[in-house]
This record gives sequence, C-alpha cells and structure tokens, in this order.
Amino acid sequence: VDNDDIYQIRTRGDGPTGKLPINEEQLREAPSGDLFGLTQSAGMGWDPDALGGDPYLILNTHGGVRAPDGTPIALGYHTGHWEIGLLVQAAAEVLKAKGRVP
Repeated sequence: VDNDDIYQIRTRGDGPTGKLPINEEQLREAPSGDLFGLTQSAGMGWDPDALGGDPYLILNTHGGVRAPDGTPIALGYHTGHWEIGLLVQAAAEVLKAKGRVP
C-alpha cells in the first residue's frame, strides 16, 4: 500500500447536534422501536428537529438515498446502504469500459 493514511482509522466522532422531538409521554408509552428509530435517524444525519413529522416507509432494495454532498434524502437501516448504488455504478462503469454490457 502506497498510502499509510488508510491505517488511520477514526473510531470516534461528534454526535448529531439538536434535540429529539420526544416528550415524557412518548418515553413512557411509545414502542421502543419508535424511539430507537428517532435516535438512529438522527445518528445517520437527519436533522433531529425535523424528526417530528409523519414517517413514511419507501420500500426498496437500495436502502437510503443521499445527496451528492452526503446529506440524507431518505434513510436506510444503516449508512452502508447509501454506498450500494455507488458500488453498482463503479462496477457497471468498469464493465462498460471493458466492452461488456452491465
């Protein structure tokens, strides 16, 4: 490996700023999955202040969708789902460059 920077692994980082839109009643009565979903969404980059809206599920095999600058547009179950589209694109470009039909 020509670049030793790949061995500099970041294991810690700042958490999201803001406050989750939950109240005392939700802490007592809401299903734990709802509360987990809020923390997971904030942790993946969604603005905590915007998490109080009505949630919708967009079911697909790609997972989440992000903007070119990396900000979330729609969340998947983990941030790795965002990279699936990039991996498929890279593989398709290599195949096409080799004269294959991806």
